Amino acid sequence: MALKTHATVTGSSWIVIVSAGVAAGLQVWKLPPALPYLRHDLSLTLVQAGTLLGIIQLAGMLGGLAISLLAELIGERRCLSGGLVLLFLGSAGGGFAWSAGPLLVSRAVEGAGFMLVVVTGPGLIRRSTSPGRFATAMGFWGAYQGISTFAGLITGALVLQVVPWRVWWWAMAVFALAPLPWVLARVPRDDAGGARGVAAALTRIGRTVRAPGPWTAGLVFACYTLQWMAVVGFLPTIYRDSGMAGI
Repeated sequence: MALKTHATVTGSSWIVIVSAGVAAGLQVWKLPPALPYLRHDLSLTLVQAGTLLGIIQLAGMLGGLAISLLAELIGERRCLSGGLVLLFLGSAGGGFAWSAGPLLVSRAVEGAGFMLVVVTGPGLIRRSTSPGRFATAMGFWGAYQGISTFAGLITGALVLQVVPWRVWWWAMAVFALAPLPWVLARVPRDDAGGARGVAAALTRIGRTVRAPGPWTAGLVFACYTLQWMAVVGFLPTIYRDSGMAGI
C-alpha cells in the first residue's frame, strides 16, 4: 500500500510543478498591462519601466548557474518552494511601493524567485515522472511561459479596468503562493546532496561553460528575446498612449 501511494504522488507531481511554473510566469507578465498605471501613479520614466520589465531576465542571466549549484546543495524541491515564497514576498511588497526604487527591489526579489522555480522545474519533472508520462510532462512544461503570458496579459487588462494596480499585485502574490501546499504534499522529497553533489555540479557547469554550443544557443535566444520582450512588454503602454481602451 505504501508503494502504491508513493507511485500516485510521484505520478501526479509534474502537474503541480507545471502549475508552479505558470504561477511564476504570471509574476513576469502581470507587469505589462499595469505599466501605464504605474507610470502615472509612481511617475516612472520609460527607462525605469524598461528596467522593471527586464530585471527578471537580468536575474536569469546572472544567477542561473548559481541557482543550479544551490539546487545541488539544498535540493530542487526546496529551491522551488523557496522560489514561490520569494515570488509571494516580492509581489506583496511591490504592492506597497511608493516610488520606482522599492518597486525595482521587489521585482529583483521576484526575479530570484522566478529563477528558483524555472531552473529546478525540469529536473524535478525528470526525477518524479514515469518514463511513459515524461514526454507529456515536459511538453506541458514547455508551454508554461506561453500560458502565463496569455493569462497575465488578458487577465491583467480586464482586472485593471476595475481595481488599482496594487490590488492586482497583492492578488498575484496570493496566486504565487497557491501551489506551495501542493508542492510540499505531492512532489517527492529531495535526496541527500552535500559536497559530492556540489563538486559534480561544478564539474558539469565548467564543462558546459567551456563548450561553444550553449553560448551559441544563448545568443540566438537573446536576439529573439530582445525584440519580443520589448514589443510585447510595451504593447499595452503603446495602445494606451494611442488612445485605445483596455476593453
